[in-house]
Amino acid sequence: MRIAIHLSFGVLGAALLMNAATAATVIRMEAGPNGARSLMTVEKGKARMQSEPQNYILIDPSADQYLYILPEARQTVTMNSKPPIEAAQPVKAAKPATVKLVNKGTGPKIAGFATQRYQLFANGKLCLNTYLSREALQRGELKDFLAGFHQLHAKQKQQYRAIGTQYAPCDDAQETLMGRYAELGLAMRTVDADGSLRQEVVSMETGIKVNDDTFQVPEGFKQLTHEEFLRQLEGGTGGKQEPTPAADKPGKS
Repeated sequence: MRIAIHLSFGVLGAALLMNAATAATVIRMEAGPNGARSLMTVEKGKARMQSEPQNYILIDPSADQYLYILPEARQTVTMNSKPPIEAAQPVKAAKPATVKLVNKGTGPKIAGFATQRYQLFANGKLCLNTYLSREALQRGELKDFLAGFHQLHAKQKQQYRAIGTQYAPCDDAQETLMGRYAELGLAMRTVDADGSLRQEVVSMETGIKVNDDTFQVPEGFKQLTHEEFLRQLEGGTGGKQEPTPAADKPGKS
């Protein structure tokens, strides 16, 4: 089974309180043809991402933490849990895709930030166009988070590759691109090869005051692995949709 690790961003259900001590970078996005709104809050290498009214994702690469939080169900799902040992099987390593990232020059300003346009290819096939901004990366102090999340993502992907999960060439290419965000800039807009918009940053604010508990894991919730959560969904006991994080969150294509 292929496990997608993409990030879901979403709009917070309530306004962030202004009397807290933590200052963060807040990024608002729109995704897909319907312009689904999402929000990501980043502070000191940690992130909270939300695209649903209640549920959200907490990421802390330094703690190897990637959690999907379901407050109503009082559950936390470890999205980067190891695949079950019984799923392991001898596999022949797939030939890695030949990846090429081409700088196409200056792009438009997006959300007020200068960009560079890049085209990503896998085995000679165009995967996507992306617009990256070093200015936004530096302004938001996002380098540590993007580098840390890439390591977290790559580690889990390698675990599933070890039990036979196969990835499409463009998926491999996007993994390579993700590893360069901390160098090349924040992904401000991503457009698929067919010209359809995948995701775009519409605003980024820095120095925003947020609650002290914004990045805290709720206590007393039932803890599930990703596999357990999938089985719960298949059995109809969860009543919740699996998070389908967009592969191009700020910093991920």
